[in-house]
Amino acid sequence: MQTYADPDDLADSVAAFLAAGLDGGEPAVVVATAENTERLRLGIADRGVESTQVDALLLTADALLYGSCIHRKSVPPLYGSDSTQAPPPTRSLD
Repeated sequence: MQTYADPDDLADSVAAFLAAGLDGGEPAVVVATAENTERLRLGIADRGVESTQVDALLLTADALLYGSCIHRKSVPPLYGSDSTQAPPPTRSLD
């Protein structure tokens, strides 16, 4: 667990971690709000990771959507970081 003073502090730390893995060809999954996902993408780009590498290896999911799904016992699938790509329908855990 990590505490932080503001979202930019956390995003900087997480972006450094993600950038190291993505730059090395490792895939990653991020569950965050859209605003925080954008912070992370900017932090990763600031560390020199090519956008094509990020798009190929980084899967994102909206934390608000996942939070509501926990209450409904369903899991929305992960989807790419392209904001124009709509997620597929959710699947039920039942």
